[in-house]
Amino acid sequence: MNKRIKVSISGLGVGEKHAKFIKKNKNTKLISIFDIDQKKNKKLSTKLKTIYAKNFKEILKKKNSDLIIIASPDHAHYKQIIQSIKNKKHIFVEKPICNNLKELKDIVKLWRKNRNKVKIRSNLILRSSPLFQWLKKKISQNYFGKIYSIDVEYLYGRLNKFTKGWRGNSKEYSPINSGGSHMIDLACWL
Repeated sequence: MNKRIKVSISGLGVGEKHAKFIKKNKNTKLISIFDIDQKKNKKLSTKLKTIYAKNFKEILKKKNSDLIIIASPDHAHYKQIIQSIKNKKHIFVEKPICNNLKELKDIVKLWRKNRNKVKIRSNLILRSSPLFQWLKKKISQNYFGKIYSIDVEYLYGRLNKFTKGWRGNSKEYSPINSGGSHMIDLACWL
């Protein structure tokens, strides 16, 4: 019998979708959820029949949690990743992993000391899109000839997400780190 992966989630925007998937998957078990919005915490914990944490440190205290999904606002990722590594929790983090090079260097340095104990993955979902799978296959078959230039656009279509809420209020928010990172990833991956 395979061991179920026990998961805690921080951030209940897109994190709510992760939580619903975790609940449906027979190989995973939702241990706890956390969001700074306590009303959202309580409501979703009732709906998903799971417990909620009042702060991120409570999630880290869950000894039976194997994996932390970090889907909190971008500016919280760095601190939550550092704390998760220090507590030997595997991490799945929504992009961006962090907001600047110093934060990335800190994460890499700490992770290297713990690489045999902690795995980190991020959400580069467009790689699984049938269109981009097809394009990667055609490029590998030299269908287009020698690639010398790539032009990308990310027409997100939801301007209000950039101007309102945490994105509009964060000094560190960057559309490149957020949606643009998908385009950079695809260009490198392809």
